[in-house]
Amino acid sequence: MYYPQGSFPTLENHTRLLRGESPPKPTPADKELDFQRILAEFKDVIKDYKTANGHWLYGSMLNMKQQFIIGDMRRESAPLENKPVNIAMSCSVEPTNITITHGFRSTKYIPIPLAKYTLVKRPVVITQQRSQDYPAALSGPPSRYGDTSKDKVVSQNNFDSQGKAVVTLPACETGYQYHLLVNTNITDKDRDALYAAYQETIDKYAAWLTTTWNTQQRAAWQDYLQNGGLSLAKTANAFLDGMVSQIKQLYDTIKQVWLWLSDVDKYAAKLAEFISTEGIEKLKALPDKSAEALGDALTLLSDEILVFILIDALYCYFQLLTPQQIVNFVADAFGSLLVMIVLYLVLPPGMGQMVLTGVDNISIMVPA
Repeated sequence: MYYPQGSFPTLENHTRLLRGESPPKPTPADKELDFQRILAEFKDVIKDYKTANGHWLYGSMLNMKQQFIIGDMRRESAPLENKPVNIAMSCSVEPTNITITHGFRSTKYIPIPLAKYTLVKRPVVITQQRSQDYPAALSGPPSRYGDTSKDKVVSQNNFDSQGKAVVTLPACETGYQYHLLVNTNITDKDRDALYAAYQETIDKYAAWLTTTWNTQQRAAWQDYLQNGGLSLAKTANAFLDGMVSQIKQLYDTIKQVWLWLSDVDKYAAKLAEFISTEGIEKLKALPDKSAEALGDALTLLSDEILVFILIDALYCYFQLLTPQQIVNFVADAFGSLLVMIVLYLVLPPGMGQMVLTGVDNISIMVPA
């Protein structure tokens, strides 16, 4: 992802450039080796993610988070650090058992096991303004943390090996709020489990790149080389180099696609630019389980590793295109093509054929 085509010339090529000589004409065998290199680098994308995550400037954009799911609906996220996490709990008039899960914030449930938690009862802090707003009860909306110095321990335990805990929350008590304090201890083993969970996705996208090469791009390169079209190579390489600096555009595209698919009825008109009418109707008619699966897939926006893998797959795809394809078409319609490929990759299996059905120039470049 960080080493565009042509970034590292050999000593022979470098010497040739100093002499003002043109580079040798590549052969189909050379392009076959290029494809194998691109594919091998993509399969090692987790290593690239770790390197990028440590970058001083943009590494923080790639930070994964931990997530707590309280009951059926509520979610709380926190940085992926070994620091205490404070979760304000909602009580009721009767004691309640609440199931809480602790894991990485990703599209798949990847547990963080055995974290220690403490349930405390804490006095609510009432500011002067809130006392004026709620004079009768003298208890306005509680502050997020309350008076931590007066915590009273209610119970203590650990999440189990699957990152699950059932916490008994006492009945509400006037002037107090319950807080769950979680002491996370994220080990290297936990992180390894997180990275391993993405292998299936990496394999899926690697298979897509392989299919693209075998069914389309190998022949496209053979035709391009036979016609001697090398004058556009510099322009195409400049486009690829520019992609690396346009990471934000890639993120924005994924966010845009996520927004459209999260509400098909509302954004049907936008989707109609990329998906056939029949395809949109199929999206609207998804059964509950399929719709739920699509919803899960669309949480990829909050899954930094998955977004990184997707962007790397897109970059590898563009490396497989010939300079002629890039200059003649992609450079002028990059945004549209990017949207279509993202749609193709995030839609449920079997629905990829709905994408690009009305756009012949693009449909020949992306397999259904």
